[in-house]
Amino acid sequence: MKKIILLLLIVFTFLISSFSLSLEEAKELALKNNPELLSKIEAKRSSNWSLFNSRLDLFPGVSLSGSYMEYDPTIPAMSPPFEQVSAESFSLVVSQPVFNGGKIWLGSGIQRDLSEIASHNLTSQELKTISEVESKYFSVLEMSEFLKIAELDLKLAQLNLGTAEVRYKLGTISRAEYLNMKSQVASKEVTLIQTQNRYELSILDLSKFLQIPKDFTVEPLPLEQYEDWIESVRKQDQGSFQEILNQVLEIAQLNNPTLKISDLSTSMKLKSLKMAKGNFLPSVNLSYSKSWDKADYEEDYSDQSISMVTVSIPIFSYANHYAEYQKAKHDLEESKYSTQSTQDNITLLIEQSFYNLISSARMVYSAKIALDFAEETYEQMSVRYQNNIISSQDLLDVEILLTSSRNQYINSYYDFLRAKSSLLNQMGEKNENILFKLFN
Repeated sequence: MKKIILLLLIVFTFLISSFSLSLEEAKELALKNNPELLSKIEAKRSSNWSLFNSRLDLFPGVSLSGSYMEYDPTIPAMSPPFEQVSAESFSLVVSQPVFNGGKIWLGSGIQRDLSEIASHNLTSQELKTISEVESKYFSVLEMSEFLKIAELDLKLAQLNLGTAEVRYKLGTISRAEYLNMKSQVASKEVTLIQTQNRYELSILDLSKFLQIPKDFTVEPLPLEQYEDWIESVRKQDQGSFQEILNQVLEIAQLNNPTLKISDLSTSMKLKSLKMAKGNFLPSVNLSYSKSWDKADYEEDYSDQSISMVTVSIPIFSYANHYAEYQKAKHDLEESKYSTQSTQDNITLLIEQSFYNLISSARMVYSAKIALDFAEETYEQMSVRYQNNIISSQDLLDVEILLTSSRNQYINSYYDFLRAKSSLLNQMGEKNENILFKLFN
C-alpha cells in the first residue's frame, strides 16, 4: 500500500511540475526540430543550386586570361631576338555549344526533375513526420487513459477487499475467497506499476522525437469532437463507401509524393534515352577569341580575332553509343513497370487504411455501448455482493469484464485516430477536414 501511495505522489508531482503540450504544438515542434526533415530541407536547397548550375550551361562560356613576361639577357635561353625586356598578352574567349544532341538541354531537364523529386521527398518527410508525431502523441494519451483505468481498477479492488474482510470475519465467505480478493489487489498493483512504466516510456519517446525535455503533459483529444463524424461513418452504406474511396484515390493521385516521384523517375529515364539517341548525331560548337599582344618596345597593342565553328561526328564510338542507347531503353521500360507497381501498392495501402478507418470508427461506437453495459452491470453486481447475494468470484468476473470494456473502448478510439492519420498520410494531405468532408 505504501508503494502505491508513493507512486501516486510521484505521478502527482510529475503532473504539477510539467507543462501542457497540444497536438498542434507538437506538430510545430516536430516540423521545426526533426533531424530527418531538416536533412530533406538541406537536400532540397542543394538540388536548387544544382538546377541553377545546369541552366548556366545553356548560356555562352566566357573566359579572360592575361600574361606578363620579363626577359633576363644574362640567360641565353631567355635572350630575346631584339632589345626586348618584357611582353604582355591578353585574350578573351567566348564559346557556345550550338548543337550536341540535346545533352545540355536534356541534362538541365533532368536536374529540374531531380529538384522536383527533392521537393516531393521533403513533402513526404513532412507528412511522415506529422503522422509519426500524431502516433506518438496518441500513444501518450492512450497510456494516460490506461493509467487512469489501472488506478480506478485498483481502487475498486481495494474497496471490494474491504468488503471481503468484513464478510470473512463474519464467516460468510471462505478463506480461499478472501485470499483471492487479496491476490487481485496485488495483481492490480503490479498492473498499475507496469502501466505507469509504459506511460513514462511513451512520454520519453515523444520527447526524443520532438527534441524537447520530457517534463510535459499532453492535452487530451475528447471523443466529442469526432462523435458526429463517427456517427456519419457508421450510417454509411457500402455503395457510399465505394464512392468516397474513389474520391480518396483521386486526391491521392494528385497529392501523394511517392506517386509523383515515381512519375518523375520515368520522365528522367525518358530524357536519358533521348540523350543516348543524341550521341549518334554530330555536335556543333561556335567559338570566338580575341587576343592583344604588346612588347615593351611597341607603342600600341596588336590584336587578333578568330571565329571558329567546330563540327564533330562520332565514327568509331558507335558501338558504345548503341550499348548506351539499349541500356537507356531498358531502363525506361523498367521504370514504367516500377511506376505501375508503385501505383498498385499505394492504391492497396490507401484501401487498407480507408477500411481500417471505417472499422475502427464502428468499433468505437460498439465499444462505447459495451462499456455502458459493463459499468451498469458492475454497479448492480457490486450492490449484490455487498448484500451477500453473489460470490466474490462472480464480482471478480464482472470486474474483469469492466476493465476489459474500458481498455477496449480506449484502444478502439485511438485506433480510429491512428487510422485517420495513416490515411491522410497516404492521401498526401495534412488537413483532416478534407477527409471529414468526404463523409459528410
